[in-house]
Amino acid sequence: MKNLIALMMMGATTLLSSGCGKNEKMSYDLTENGCATGKHEFDSKDAYCAGLKDEALNQGCASDLRQARVTADCS
Repeated sequence: MKNLIALMMMGATTLLSSGCGKNEKMSYDLTENGCATGKHEFDSKDAYCAGLKDEALNQGCASDLRQARVTADCS
């Protein structure tokens, strides 16, 4: 829970949209215990959710924070 609150405060996940959900962009740049995913931006929610689950893309970093985002954004 502490990590989730810190994540929300840092604004690590960004959702930018214009109009009625058109041109939706989703991104994240997460760091946990000094291990960073790097910044990743996606053109759809499906791609964003797949990216969060991709261990290689995220260099195996921020697993707990990524799982919190999957739970919050991909259900």
